[in-house]
Amino acid sequence: MVGPSGCGKTTLLNLMGALDKPTAGKIFLEGKDITGIPETSLYKIRREKVGFIFQAYHLIPTLNVMQNVLVPALPLKAKNKHYPDRAKELLKMVGLDGKEKRRPGELSGGEQQRVAIARALILDPVLILADEPTGNLDLKTGRKIFALLKELNLTGEKTVITATHDQKIKELCGRVIFLKG
Repeated sequence: MVGPSGCGKTTLLNLMGALDKPTAGKIFLEGKDITGIPETSLYKIRREKVGFIFQAYHLIPTLNVMQNVLVPALPLKAKNKHYPDRAKELLKMVGLDGKEKRRPGELSGGEQQRVAIARALILDPVLILADEPTGNLDLKTGRKIFALLKELNLTGEKTVITATHDQKIKELCGRVIFLKG
């Protein structure tokens, strides 16, 4: 999705990810209407089905990089022991291997953004909602991250929806939706 600031890109992502409820209409995820599901059950859908890449990162400053990536897996720790290995693999994929012990305050904005991307992918979601995922990255790193998201879409059977101002990134998308202000 491409559009000017304030046109509703983030709001639309929040609706699709069941963070916000629509005032009208329905939202379907894997053929199931999620608009009528009570909040007490929505958290499971968000945790199991949706990976959020927030524009503001939402990293926990007292946790190191590895711990931040593993946060979504904490409730599932007893169910699956592979999460630390997956986190290491994801950090390598986003170019942060070797920085697992650093805290967010010791990272650049672009590095923090890549931690947030790894965190969004840790539970292997079917839907990835990315709000300006390359906004704080240099062109080369941004293209690498976008290529990763595109690969997940093409080979991993993931739906990736990105909101961006970056005109260069939209050229790499299979479909572009323009939102007006």
